[in-house]
Amino acid sequence: MSCHDNNTAQGKTGDHIQSADTCDSCHTTTAWSPATFSHDGIVSGCSSCHSIGGGATPKSPDHINTSDNCESCHTTTVWSPITRVDHLEVVGTCFSCHDNSTAPGKTLDHIQSADTCDDCHGTSAWTPALFDHSGIVDGCATCHSSGGGATARSPTHINTSESCEACHSTGAWDPVIRVDHLEVIGTCVSCHDNSTAPGKATNHIQSADTCDDCHTTNAWTPATFSHDGIVNGCVSCHAPNRGATPKTPDHINTSDNCEACHTTTVWSPAFSVDHIEVVGTCFSCHDNSTAPGKPTNHFQSADTCDDCHTTNAWSPATFDHGAISDNCVQCHSPTGGATPKTPTHINTSDVCEACHINTTWSPTTRVDHLEVVGTCFSCHDNSTVPGKPIDHIQSGDNCEDCHSTNAWTPATFDHAGIVDGCVTCHSPTGGATPKHPTHINTSDVCESCHTTTVWAPVLRVDHLEVVGTCFSCHDNSTAPGKPLDHYQTSDTCDDCHTTNAWTPATFDHTGIVDGCATCHSPTGGATPKSPTHINSSDNCEACHTPAGAWDIVPQVDHLEVVGTCFSCHDNSTAPGKPTNHFQSADTCDDCHTTNAWSPATFDHGAISDNCVQCHSPTGGATPKTPTHINTSDVCEACHINTTWSPVLRVDHLEVVGTCFSCHDNSTAPGKTLDHIQSGNNCEDCHTTNAWIPATFDHAGIVDGCVTCHSPTGGATPKHPTHINTSDVCEACHTTTVWAPVLRVDHLEVVGTCFSCHDNSTAPGKPLDHYQTSDTCDDCHTTNAWTPATFDHTGIVDGCATCHSPTGGATPKSPTHINSSDNCEACHTPAGAWDIVPQVDHLEVVGIVTTTRQRRANRPITSRVRTPVTIAIRPMHGHRRHSIMARSATTACSVTRRPAVRHRRHLPTSTPVMSARPVISIRRGHRCCGSTTSKSSGRASRAMTTRRDVLQSYLRRS
Repeated sequence: MSCHDNNTAQGKTGDHIQSADTCDSCHTTTAWSPATFSHDGIVSGCSSCHSIGGGATPKSPDHINTSDNCESCHTTTVWSPITRVDHLEVVGTCFSCHDNSTAPGKTLDHIQSADTCDDCHGTSAWTPALFDHSGIVDGCATCHSSGGGATARSPTHINTSESCEACHSTGAWDPVIRVDHLEVIGTCVSCHDNSTAPGKATNHIQSADTCDDCHTTNAWTPATFSHDGIVNGCVSCHAPNRGATPKTPDHINTSDNCEACHTTTVWSPAFSVDHIEVVGTCFSCHDNSTAPGKPTNHFQSADTCDDCHTTNAWSPATFDHGAISDNCVQCHSPTGGATPKTPTHINTSDVCEACHINTTWSPTTRVDHLEVVGTCFSCHDNSTVPGKPIDHIQSGDNCEDCHSTNAWTPATFDHAGIVDGCVTCHSPTGGATPKHPTHINTSDVCESCHTTTVWAPVLRVDHLEVVGTCFSCHDNSTAPGKPLDHYQTSDTCDDCHTTNAWTPATFDHTGIVDGCATCHSPTGGATPKSPTHINSSDNCEACHTPAGAWDIVPQVDHLEVVGTCFSCHDNSTAPGKPTNHFQSADTCDDCHTTNAWSPATFDHGAISDNCVQCHSPTGGATPKTPTHINTSDVCEACHINTTWSPVLRVDHLEVVGTCFSCHDNSTAPGKTLDHIQSGNNCEDCHTTNAWIPATFDHAGIVDGCVTCHSPTGGATPKHPTHINTSDVCEACHTTTVWAPVLRVDHLEVVGTCFSCHDNSTAPGKPLDHYQTSDTCDDCHTTNAWTPATFDHTGIVDGCATCHSPTGGATPKSPTHINSSDNCEACHTPAGAWDIVPQVDHLEVVGIVTTTRQRRANRPITSRVRTPVTIAIRPMHGHRRHSIMARSATTACSVTRRPAVRHRRHLPTSTPVMSARPVISIRRGHRCCGSTTSKSSGRASRAMTTRRDVLQSYLRRS
């Protein structure tokens, strides 16, 4: 220490481990390194020395990736081997060590899986392990079998193959969402028996067929039904809500007897139509669109098809002349095609329709005599047509003397001389016109009222000959009846009046239905309303009946009452509110109607809260139903008073119980089929404000993120611009703060460093980075970007190109000995840079002294007689100095002077020293045992090598 004090000789460096120990506590005089350090008393903080810049041996390049907490695994007494590893300090995945090389990994009989170790195992103990099935896609039976170690199928499992994954998933083994029927062994009903699995529903078509006769395993519906043996009763299935396809909306209107037209072998098209089953008119189908209708040459007619045709055969047809009104002869003529007049037809014109009608051509009920040719008797001869009957009045008159062609009757008869006995002729059998059907009911003494000169009108009526009641004539149609101002009554005239005198009359109220006040008023003569009568209109008959008891009113017509309900319903005049009536300031008619006191419509317009005051088991109004969800009694939190049902929103603050008590997909919508598999605590993620978005509580989730965060897992998967990585999300992300990512576990990244570190996705090479074609991972590690380990293999010189203040790499430290920039003269790029095995003193800059002279502080004295300057000229030198040897008569100098930079030198801002100095000897000097000779006034040099000159000089000094 007396020398190595960093003054006389090099002592502890600035980066030396801080210690009060003396040099010889660790070092020996034989060799400065290696040194033996006593770790007694060291219990932590190993990395303060054992690190890249800490001075002591750092972790080796093949050390497993860990934190710098060395003492977690190592001890100061025995550094190696390691008896235990503290996995909390290990960085990276388990497989980065447990690869069967660094540490034991998967055994040969390990279950085949792409999962990483920590998906199943923990660092506390290798076993037992929780197996993550995420990477398992098939071969479940390899383990899940009787001898496979894992839980095998239960004895009650349906009979299937051992391809478990055909139905089960590794995410949720139970329940099974779908069954791959290709793996099921046995008939359908062996499972679909409504016990193991759903079978025939109660409304299933009655059939002895097995399931697979109609259904397939691809989809339960649609089903293919074999109709073999079915001959009728199609509608038992083919009807709405019966299961099979019903008639389409555009089917013609028919009965439900499908088999009348269709067959079970070929349902469509229907080759025949049973018109007995068709409902509606022919034209509803035969419209030349659905079925053929009238052709273009059809008779013009408004008749419908079935007026002429039948469903048995289209022809022959029975022609309905209903729409034919004239021009019959167009068809009914010798050339018209239809039946013409017969040869025995009376002599007439061709206007057939003058006599015939299109509904009944024969017989003819009337003849239009304007179309007849000839005298009356030419036809009315009792041969061609009827003539005078046997009971005809005997007369020599011709027909037309009395009769006319307009009508056979009445006939104009000359009654001169006739005074009585009219009925002799004017009777049903007398030949002359008898009384017509509308004649008033009288005796047959016609002449009592009629005269032979003026048969009508009758000026007087002999009521003694009239038979029947007064009203039979006095009906204001046959004869004057009740005037408009007559009391309204259903009584007959003779109920009040007599034939002796019209007045006075005895009034019978039996037929009175209204207008009572006409008489029953203070001025009408009859008894008016009493002073205590309720305030009403004068429409007495609205409440009273004249036929019954006037003072016993069976019902009150409230439309005639004047005033409010309470003016009567005051529990005095009439019943009012009972004692248990709801307390309310409403008037009666706010809720009740005059049609019926109950039920009553309550106007909730002013009600905004406290519904339960009435709507409760004891409140009188309808309470909550037994199936109502479990809530508080604050009805108005969900219901509104205008529309009690349905409820448009539910105030969940009033609901009692867990979310699942309602949201069970029965009472209210619950988890969908594609919901993430979890327990039924809805409120863990959802809120009552809105079902979505949901906040998932990831507390307790430490791995297996991809179980949900995947394209099919339900949660947000990696976005398309995500860097290419494995699916171990938790290697970089945390469940508390998903983004931003504070660190990236590069063991999970797929691809080269540059695939991300391209200065776009992630930081890449900066602008001042060394120009190199090396990839990032040639120098950098995924643990830390810096420091970087540069592979100097192949580098033999030119270190200062980079290792300079402006070259980018670490330059010489300020405490570096004064030397040239020829780094490689002392340092080796392949080994440890900071451990220099030897110093090339030729590159050291400073005063050269021997130990003896240095102690005496005397200058070097050489044996030269004349001064000699030895110039050490580096090829690319940058500074000048002399090594002088002085004596009384001579002096020698070794001078290092600048040299011109080579034009091909690497660009740098720092001059670089040459590895080979050029030694020159000034003229007239002899130095270091060398000789000089003169040639052309200049000193010549004659030495074996310039390095030998300097070395010889240094030895002699």
